[in-house]
Amino acid sequence: MAEKLTADIPQIRALVATVDDVSKQIDALDVRTHVAALANAFPGSGISAACAQVGEFTEGAWLRVAQRFHGISTAMTDCANKIDATDEDFKKALDTMRFKALGVN
Repeated sequence: MAEKLTADIPQIRALVATVDDVSKQIDALDVRTHVAALANAFPGSGISAACAQVGEFTEGAWLRVAQRFHGISTAMTDCANKIDATDEDFKKALDTMRFKALGVN
């Protein structure tokens, strides 16, 4: 017989809060502003345009990382909510399906 699934729901929710915070911090990174200052140090050269492009691409990459962290957080929240169902919730769900054992009224 397989082991029963056990989970520490408060720990999962605490991890969700941490992952959400990391996602927000990553999303708040402002690479382009700092790279633009560097690009301005080389006016009229190809380095300036390259710096601007690198800044845009790097900030976009960090944004995608933040979005992935947010996706992980959402999945963990959904999982915690589903695991957190009680026996009474399960009974209510069965009652809505009008499930009855054979021979029982």
